Amino acid sequence: KKLHQKLKQAEESFENGEPNPSTIQAIRRKNETKQVMLAMKKFEKEQSSNWNRENHLHTASVSSLCPADTSNINLIIAWETNDGKIGQHHIQNRIIRPKLSNQMCPLVLTLDYPKTISWKAGETSPEVPINIHVTNRLTGKDSFVDFDFEVNSFEFGSKFLYKGQFKVSVRNLHPGLSHVIKLMAVFLKPGIFNLNRFNFKVDMPQGRITYVFPTQYLVTVSKLDDVS
Repeated sequence: KKLHQKLKQAEESFENGEPNPSTIQAIRRKNETKQVMLAMKKFEKEQSSNWNRENHLHTASVSSLCPADTSNINLIIAWETNDGKIGQHHIQNRIIRPKLSNQMCPLVLTLDYPKTISWKAGETSPEVPINIHVTNRLTGKDSFVDFDFEVNSFEFGSKFLYKGQFKVSVRNLHPGLSHVIKLMAVFLKPGIFNLNRFNFKVDMPQGRITYVFPTQYLVTVSKLDDVS
């Protein structure tokens, strides 16, 4: 509002000035008034442009996809099939590294392992290395995490078992850092298996909470016939 008042006053001053200034001072005053007017109009235009960027963001703009000061991200996933069909998936408000709140688990779990295994005839049961990356996704500089990891090495009726670190204790895992737990999966028969037998006991402000991640980490074991 003040900006508009100043701009109006400058315009009136410019319009009501001497039509043909005869002195150097008069010419200087008119030029100064003109410069002020142009500067105010430029500032007003910039302010309007900023408002449009802040309040009317394009869906695919960087500011919209990665908004500042938040822990969320919006994704646009473009796809194309072999027969030329194209499309997009829009995924909004995906949490990346949230601040600790209520009972939300502060850990992110990812696995590094082969998705398919070929078991040749005559070979012993295949043993496959599994690397479990446990990341503290909190953002606060003092948001350290203490947790205990456990894996059920064998389930009744299961066709695979684990070897290695069945229990691991991690203390003071820094924000954004990861701890790697190494296991070995031994498959007794061919099939499709879910490797997820993990649980995490995390020290939270309200006490220790046990978390079980619902993600399925699938691996396919195929037994090849002996070819003579």
